[in-house]
Amino acid sequence: MLGKREVWDRAKKHGVHVLNAWASVMDHLVFHVVETSSQEAVEDYFKDIGFAFWNSIEIRQVRPAEDIIKAVVEKS
Repeated sequence: MLGKREVWDRAKKHGVHVLNAWASVMDHLVFHVVETSSQEAVEDYFKDIGFAFWNSIEIRQVRPAEDIIKAVVEKS
């Protein structure tokens, strides 16, 4: 098992900035909110820390709701 410091070091190695992480213990779910330049960086990070081998991983690219609302308003 990796220590917290090693996990953060590996995130940095892949150019992933972990903003926060939450766990739903009863459901065995872990949610990470990260900033990075590509989905590939996130995939590589989760492989490197071992999450991808023992868990199902879903990656969702999101943007701030304010940006989406602004884009919709500008088009109308």
